Amino acid sequence: MKRRCLFGLTLVLSLAFIGCSNPTGDDEGDWLSGLTNPFVGSWGYHVGDVHRVTTFKADGSFTTAIHGDPASSESGSYLVRDNVLVILTAGSIEPVKYTFTVPDNNTLQLDGETDITFDRSGKAVDHLDHPIVLSDKFAGKNWQKGSSGMFDWYTFKNDGTFHKWHSMSRTIHYADYGEFSYLTNGNTLVTLSQEAPEPDYRSTHFESYSLTVYTLTGDEANASTWTPVPEGAAISLSPFNWTWTFNADGTFAVSDDGTNNRSFGSYIVRDTTLVLLKAANASGGDYADAAAAAVKKYTFTTTEGKITLNGPNDDTVSNTHILAAPIPARTLNNTLSTGKYWRTGSWNGMYDWIEFKTDGTFHQWHYMMSNPKYADRGEFSYLYYGSTTPTLVKLSPSYEVTVYSLSTVSENSVATSPYLGPTDGGDTITTFTVTGDTWPEPEGGGMEM
Repeated sequence: MKRRCLFGLTLVLSLAFIGCSNPTGDDEGDWLSGLTNPFVGSWGYHVGDVHRVTTFKADGSFTTAIHGDPASSESGSYLVRDNVLVILTAGSIEPVKYTFTVPDNNTLQLDGETDITFDRSGKAVDHLDHPIVLSDKFAGKNWQKGSSGMFDWYTFKNDGTFHKWHSMSRTIHYADYGEFSYLTNGNTLVTLSQEAPEPDYRSTHFESYSLTVYTLTGDEANASTWTPVPEGAAISLSPFNWTWTFNADGTFAVSDDGTNNRSFGSYIVRDTTLVLLKAANASGGDYADAAAAAVKKYTFTTTEGKITLNGPNDDTVSNTHILAAPIPARTLNNTLSTGKYWRTGSWNGMYDWIEFKTDGTFHQWHYMMSNPKYADRGEFSYLYYGSTTPTLVKLSPSYEVTVYSLSTVSENSVATSPYLGPTDGGDTITTFTVTGDTWPEPEGGGMEM
């Protein structure tokens, strides 16, 4: 009997020990370290002999219960970027920055001027990621600093980040100042960046996770002045929107007030992919070669008179602007799109042939063994920009972009660089005519088998 009681007591103590070492039951798998914001939930820690419990929410706020004598509480805002946590307590203008690690699902280790160990308090909310979603005066808007042809502009997203650009020389993305994280609390704004604060657009100097604090003044909707703390030149911002206009002739324009164009050129739309070729200079002009062409590729969505561009290319910048009118179907009128067939130079009885259409697409086939559709290269979308030395931009069915420079352009012959057809075909496409079902044989006749 004693042996059975001793065994039972040992089992109870063992279970109790297991329960104490894992009070939340959240040690299954290594899920917390994979979250972009592992802080959502409640965490206990000590400051001296005083126990505190801080609860972080996905709206970028936190509250702290201080179990002292007497008990009290505080609140504020926070941001998370990579492995950096920034906390700003309400009423303070001194943010606290930590780097953090995630030893396990129930522990967060904060390293700063004072190191802190967070232990999970209670159950985890869930095992899902809860990135910060803000609803302050900046979120979802564009803000402008300066005007008259040259200005900085900021595009704020509701995930607690903003991107800063410089616009000049009819180029809205003339200089990229980079992406910042930010938080606001009351009339205090804190920005976090891996770049030096307010860099000159020619600068290549970087700092690691620099903090800048501003005092905010101005109304909620129409103006904002950022005054650096402790001192510095104030930044005056006003909200604005780019207006995008897409025309049926395949051209586009971007203006800051509906009339003053800051960027223009030609475009391709294919499904939810948008390709832009910006004009070479303020008067239009041609590009000297394909490598110089300013081509940007975005994915996009449109809703309620707005267009949201995700990109450019592989970036994660998101810009939402006014869409002057729905994007129309294109009707192009250029040397290639006049309903003619074009073929590449022949090689050993084979060539590619292309049908350019006025809707901004072309189909490319391969001729071989007297079969004009021996191989189907596919249907591509394209734009044609320029006059003396035009630029051709091709968008493939898999949304790959290729840029070509065209030269010696005539109604019947166009040289392309790089070559538009098979590798061994030459560098010029020429027109040809099909009579009924009769297709022209390549020079030297069809390929012999």
